[in-house]
Amino acid sequence: MGLGDWIEIGKGLLKMAAGKSEEGYVPQKAPWPQPAAGPAPATTAAPGIARARADEKLSEHFSLYELTVTNNAALQGKNRILTDEQVEKLRKVASLLEIARAILGTGVDAHSGYRCPELNGVTPGSASKSQHMVCEAADMSPAGPDTEASIEAAFAKLLEAAKAGKFQFGQLIIESAKRDYGRVFWIHISLGRPYRSQGRCGEVMRAAPDASGKMVYTKIEQIPQEVA
Repeated sequence: MGLGDWIEIGKGLLKMAAGKSEEGYVPQKAPWPQPAAGPAPATTAAPGIARARADEKLSEHFSLYELTVTNNAALQGKNRILTDEQVEKLRKVASLLEIARAILGTGVDAHSGYRCPELNGVTPGSASKSQHMVCEAADMSPAGPDTEASIEAAFAKLLEAAKAGKFQFGQLIIESAKRDYGRVFWIHISLGRPYRSQGRCGEVMRAAPDASGKMVYTKIEQIPQEVA
């Protein structure tokens, strides 16, 4: 790993101490441009070949490294080995986060974007078929301290906008979990069509751990999505 990776991990651990963590991850909001870890990938590589990536801007406010960051140092490098197709999907996730940012009227912390299978397997509470594993989802919260009240308010705004047809999505989930350092809260948002079937798009859910710690998902409603 390069110096940039270690700097990000250090920042992440400090934010974890402050309670900013979802599913074992921490938001990595740093001014663009962020330092690239290692040389830029060769431009002649075949599009379908996964390769280590340098940082790049995916949208106005989100970068590739923000949507692939983890505080799991052993897997950070592997989590940035991506195909061109995966990068393009993360670009669409970044666009979805930009929409959420505009709706909320505030900055947005991206907590957990892409998770390679190995990383997903060691992430507490992760679904075995999570869209995170295929670069189609991100966990987020409004910038600033994450509290139950702040996440509930943000979720309500996004839900209202969704009902008004202001954006298309696969799933919109308000989640919470218990950690050693306290209870944490976040919002999961994912891509819809063509990455999910029409019947599985627009799902609005709430997720929280049961007595055993297992995440339980409760469907709130399903908002009709436009057919492409």
